[in-house]
Amino acid sequence: MNLKLPKKTIVTAATIIIFVFVISGGLFAYDHYNYKQNMAKAEDRLSDLHKELTLIKDQADLLKSDTPDFLKADLTQKEIDGVNSSLNTFKSPKFDFDTKGNELTIKIEKMNTEKESLKIELEEINHKFFIQEKVNSLFGGDEKAINGDTVSQNLVIADDLHAEKVIEIKNMVFVEDKEGDVNEWQTTINDLVKEAETQINQIGAVTKSLEIYKDGQVAEGVTRKDYDSMKLEVEKVKNHKAKNRLSETLAKIDLHLKEQEEAAKAKAEAKAKAEAEKQKREKESITEQKSNKSSAKSNNTSTSSNLKIVELKVPYLNQYLANAPMGCEAAALLQALQYKGYAKNYTLERFLEEMPVDQEGNPNNGFGGTPYKVVSGVYQSIYPAPLSKWGSKYGSVSNMTGSSIENLKKQLENGNPVIVYVTMNWGSPQYGQYFWGTGIDNAHVMTLSGYKEGYYHVTDPAAGKYWVKASAFEASYNLTKYAVVVY
Repeated sequence: MNLKLPKKTIVTAATIIIFVFVISGGLFAYDHYNYKQNMAKAEDRLSDLHKELTLIKDQADLLKSDTPDFLKADLTQKEIDGVNSSLNTFKSPKFDFDTKGNELTIKIEKMNTEKESLKIELEEINHKFFIQEKVNSLFGGDEKAINGDTVSQNLVIADDLHAEKVIEIKNMVFVEDKEGDVNEWQTTINDLVKEAETQINQIGAVTKSLEIYKDGQVAEGVTRKDYDSMKLEVEKVKNHKAKNRLSETLAKIDLHLKEQEEAAKAKAEAKAKAEAEKQKREKESITEQKSNKSSAKSNNTSTSSNLKIVELKVPYLNQYLANAPMGCEAAALLQALQYKGYAKNYTLERFLEEMPVDQEGNPNNGFGGTPYKVVSGVYQSIYPAPLSKWGSKYGSVSNMTGSSIENLKKQLENGNPVIVYVTMNWGSPQYGQYFWGTGIDNAHVMTLSGYKEGYYHVTDPAAGKYWVKASAFEASYNLTKYAVVVY
C-alpha cells in the first residue's frame, strides 16, 4: 500500500531535527568554553603553588653550607622548624573538575614528588642538626666543635663528662666506614667522637693510675720514676677541671715521696752521724782507758776494784732495717723485752704491726701518725703510759716516769733494762706546740743497758750499742724523766 505523508508534516519534522542539532551544538560549545576557563585558572593556581614550593626549597637550601653535606654555620632549630612549618602548610591543589588524562595531572604529580623530596631533605637536615648538637655537647668552651663546615682547632671535652655519655652518643651518631662510602660530614662527626673518646679514656687511665693514693695513703713501692711518668700523663689532659683534680692527687703523691726522700736522707745522715759519734766515743774511751792505766801504773795503785761496771747484753734491733725511721720506741721496748726472755718469736716488723696508734695523733693515748715515714705536723711518738700498757701484754713492764738517775742505776743492777726518752745525738731540745701540749721535736728513745764511772751504756735502735758520757745522758734524760722498765 503506498502511503504518502502530507507535505506539512514533513516540514515540521525537519524543523524539529534541525532545532535539536542547533541546541546540542550550543551546549557543547558552552561546555568547552567552561572547560578552557577552568583549565586556565588551574594553570594559574599551579603556577602560584610552584612558586611557593620553590620559595620553600630556597629556604631549605639556605640551611645548608656551600660545602656539600654540611649544614650552614650558626644554624638553629628555630630556622629548621620555620621551613618545616612552611612545608607542612603547603597543600597540593584539588580541582572541582576532572583533570585525569591531561597535563594538569602530570604537573600535580610532579609537584607532589618535589614536595615529598623536600620533606625528606628537611628530615635529613633536622637529623644532621640533632647529631651535631649531640656531638657538640661532648665538648666545652664557647666555640662549637663543629659549626657549619668548620671544626674547632681547640677541642676540649666538657667538664664532668663521663665515659658512659660518650659511649651513648657514639652509639647514636657514629657510622662505620666499611666500604669507603661515608661522606665528609659523617667522617668529621666520626673524628670528633673519636677525639672525645680519646680524651675521656686518657682521663680514665690517669685516674686509675692515681689510685695508688687512697684514704690519705700512698701504696707501698711507689717511686719517683712512677711519679714522673704519671705527671707526664696528667700534663696531656686537656680538660682544665679534670687536670686540676688529677694534679691535686699528684701533688699529694709528690709530698709523700718528698717525705720519704727526706726520711731516707735523714736516715742516712743519722746513721753516718751516729757512726761518727760511735767512733769518736770509742776513740775517747780507748784514750781514757790508756790514760787511766798510765795514771794507775804511775801511782802504783789499782782502781779496778773500786770501779763498778754494769753492762746488760741487750740485743740490738735496727729500726731502719725494719723501714721504721720513726719507730724507736717500739724497737727499744722489744730490745728490753727480748733481753728478759719475752716476745722472743717477734721480729721488729711484726711487733710494730701491734703497736697501739691514736688516730688523733696524741702520744699520751698511742702512737701518733706512722712509724714508717715522717709526717709533717704530727708528733710521731708514743709516751710511757701507753707504751708500758702495750708492753705489759708481752711481759712484766712498768712505767717509772719521774725516776731519778739513781733509780735507773738500781734497775740496771737488778738486771732490768730501762727504756729512756732522750734527744737525738744528745743535742739541745727543740720544742714544738701541738693540740695536746708541748713536745720535744728532736726526741729519741733507746734502751739503757749499763753504766760505769762517768758513762752510761745504751742500746740505740738508730745507732747500735755504745757508751755515752754521763753528763750528756743525764742532761738529756732529765728533760722529761720519761722511763719504762722491763723486769
